[in-house]
Amino acid sequence: MKTIKILGSFSLAFALFLGSCTRKDITTTDDTLSATDTQNQAKMDQASNDVQDVVEAALAAQFPSITGRDNFTILPACAMMTTVATNTSWTRTIDFGTTGCIMPSGNALKGKLIATGAIPYSPTNYTVTYSFDNFYHNEIKVGGTRTVTRTFAASTLSSTPHPIYNIDLNNMTLTFPNLGTYTRAGNRIREFVSGFGSPTPLDNIYLITGQWETTRPNGTSHSTTVSTPIKIDMSCQYKLTAGVLRLTKNAHYADINYGTGDCDNIYTVSIDGSAPVTRYFN
Repeated sequence: MKTIKILGSFSLAFALFLGSCTRKDITTTDDTLSATDTQNQAKMDQASNDVQDVVEAALAAQFPSITGRDNFTILPACAMMTTVATNTSWTRTIDFGTTGCIMPSGNALKGKLIATGAIPYSPTNYTVTYSFDNFYHNEIKVGGTRTVTRTFAASTLSSTPHPIYNIDLNNMTLTFPNLGTYTRAGNRIREFVSGFGSPTPLDNIYLITGQWETTRPNGTSHSTTVSTPIKIDMSCQYKLTAGVLRLTKNAHYADINYGTGDCDNIYTVSIDGSAPVTRYFN
């Protein structure tokens, strides 16, 4: 009996030792930024950009003459748009179906995006609220109710007055299969610096700035700041052609560099100052 008690005590102590080591290892891992973090960041950014394209398409379709362009052509033929309007408001539902509707970017959208706004329209300050109904961007399920406010003014990025979209990311959820749900909070500023007023969306150029927080499924989080304005060129399939994002978590950081303007599917990632690693969209 004495031998059994000694062995049992040793086994318990050894198990507790292993458990403490495991917890320490997990904590150390959670304190850093990984390649998976940067890859998921890029996927979430693609989802945000495509969602904003859809929201702007809904707004342009509702007020084509006032917004200065009809961006409806950015939506594929498989996207069905329906409208309900009153004297004071409008609601547009863009239905991408259940099998996948391919955007010009090559990304597949499923489900519905519902955008609403007030009537009359104000060209200097106008807010659109949008939500999702079983909406997917590729394999990522997008949820939440958010707002985007459109103003028309000059800025430090362009001295010519232009549309500026302030996108509220609060309540944004992105659920990855087998990984769980990520949440975002913060703001993205999307400035329409070139192509406004053109009948085609393919000459549109946007510059994005902002800062936001991303919380991972395990509860840890990292911050993202736009170090160099992100350039979106709508004539390019993958759209993200330039600019740098910096992710920070505790004393660690990662830079996602989208290039210097070339139309390609390449971006690079550097973690804690390491040599950049080339990655690819899709």
